Amino acid sequence: MMSFDGKMSGKQTTDSIAEFVKLHPRIYVEELTSTIVNGRIKYVLGARIANDNLVAHSAKNQTWPALQNVAVTLSYPTSGVGKQVTYVAIQVDQTSNFGQAYVTGGGLYQRSISIVVEAYTTKFLNYDAQIYGV
Repeated sequence: MMSFDGKMSGKQTTDSIAEFVKLHPRIYVEELTSTIVNGRIKYVLGARIANDNLVAHSAKNQTWPALQNVAVTLSYPTSGVGKQVTYVAIQVDQTSNFGQAYVTGGGLYQRSISIVVEAYTTKFLNYDAQIYGV
C-alpha cells in the first residue's frame, strides 16, 4: 500500500461543477456520491470487488482562523503506474455539511485518479481517503 498525494488550498472554489466544466472544457468530471454519517460527509465512487485491496491511503487535518471555502486535490498514484482503481471512500469532517467531491482525471478501472474535494464555509477540514484496486 502507498500513500497518495493530498494537496490542500484555502483558495476560492467554483460555485458548481457546471461552472468548473465551463472553465475547463477538456476535463471530464464525475461527481462522487455523498452521504452524511454521524455528522461527517462520506464520498464514495465505485464498489468493492473480489480480490481488491487497499492500494492507497491519505489523511490530513487542517484548521484556519476564519470561515472559508477549501479545495483538496487527491491524486493516485504519486508516481509510476498504479493498480486499477475499483473503489474510493473519503470521510470528511468540517465545520459545515456543504461540499462536493468529483473526479477530474483518470477514474474507475483506470490506473490513476485525481479527485477534488471541496468544503464550503469551514474553519477546519479533516479527511481520511482510501483507494482500493486490483
